[in-house]
Amino acid sequence: MERAGHARRSIAGLVTSAFLAALAACNAISGVNDLAVEAACADCDLDGGSDAALADDRSAQAPDAAPTDATSPEGPGGVLDPTFGAGGVASIALLSNANAVAVHADGSIYVAGDFQNGLAAVRLDATGAVDPTFGAGGRLVAGTLARSSALAAIVDAKGRLVMAGSATNALTTPTTFPYMVRVAAGALDATFASGGRWITGNQGGEILRGLTAGPAASVVAVARAGGAVSFWKLDENGNADGAFGVEGRGTVDNVNGNAAAVIAVADGFVAAGDAAALPGRALALLKVGSAGIASPTFGTAGKSTVRLGTVQDEGAACAEGPASALYAAGDFDPRVDGVRRRAAVVKMTATGAPDATFGAEAKVFIDLADTTLARDSFTYARDLHVDAKGRAVFVGEIEDRLIAGNVLRHRAIVARLRADGSFDPLFGAEGKLVFGGAANALVVRRAAFQPDGKLVIVGVTNGPAGQPFVARVIMTTP
Repeated sequence: MERAGHARRSIAGLVTSAFLAALAACNAISGVNDLAVEAACADCDLDGGSDAALADDRSAQAPDAAPTDATSPEGPGGVLDPTFGAGGVASIALLSNANAVAVHADGSIYVAGDFQNGLAAVRLDATGAVDPTFGAGGRLVAGTLARSSALAAIVDAKGRLVMAGSATNALTTPTTFPYMVRVAAGALDATFASGGRWITGNQGGEILRGLTAGPAASVVAVARAGGAVSFWKLDENGNADGAFGVEGRGTVDNVNGNAAAVIAVADGFVAAGDAAALPGRALALLKVGSAGIASPTFGTAGKSTVRLGTVQDEGAACAEGPASALYAAGDFDPRVDGVRRRAAVVKMTATGAPDATFGAEAKVFIDLADTTLARDSFTYARDLHVDAKGRAVFVGEIEDRLIAGNVLRHRAIVARLRADGSFDPLFGAEGKLVFGGAANALVVRRAAFQPDGKLVIVGVTNGPAGQPFVARVIMTTP
């Protein structure tokens, strides 16, 4: 009894300290610039109650189901990092669009997108400041054809930045091709493909939307290809891997859908997207084996689908968790007045079967529709990761139109789920962090973890003067 009481008092003290730190961060955030959090302390408040109520609530919570949590207690997280940019958000004036982010082992941050119609990237240091030693004054442009853009980015096993996306020619009837570049020492890597650039001229119409690292410094990108999904694998030299699929291109056929992200697993690669279903579309996970052939042991011929709603499901991201479990995030039309899109996270086994231990029927819904102040609310899934303790971290965007003034409000959302699908009470407000607003409209694209466990999110601000932003979130308080 004495030990239990001491534990409760210790937890209460830790939580109270963390709450005060979060409150200080909110005070630092409020009013710093246009990208700061709207109503900062309202969004940063850990649960809206008193310190005592917060401590009592969290003391009563069961520990996270991930095995490491029993020996690795932590304090609350889910606040913007006040040491990054201005109140946790940095503006990136050197890019026109920011679509992807990758983090180097040394903590530097690569933001990828485009600048003046050319694929481009910027490197930031740990504080959110532009690194002038990268490219020309902090920006590297690697455009080709009439227009190109990066939609995905990773840092490979040797610390080099790889970006994937598309390039489009300037013909009367333009054609779009898959495009990839590699950067080393702040410049295009001449040892990769042709002068650092890879583009294929025989697969017009494909856009690379996901990218992951493969074995032996290879990379795998994913794209939609007509009624199929393509997995492109390039070796370290930027050549199509002849042992993968057909000339480096593996496919999962009869999908008639999209692919938005790809991850590497022990025996192949898994992509997230959507597939044709009756009626409409369903969220889909698609898998090829190490040889680029659709996996016969995953779902049906390499395709496993989950219905989120009843009509229009879209998959946005996927991640692998403990015991080879697979997570996917997407959004759908719930057919509810005033709620146009709702997001969800699903969990599947390694064979693509729904995991009944997660949420309700292997699904957890994420809906922050504000029907009191707004209408026509959309909650989109943008990215998904699994942290070091096996918890799913959802990243998305909430778009709604405020009734007062009829203005659009774009907010970022990060949610952390425990192993059973419950929202983690040690994160943000009831498992969620929301920031942004009508004046600070944040349109989210992608996210990545730093080596220290902090989460970096990129996107663009909405509006005539919109420009890319990077936000950093403290996930836990040691």
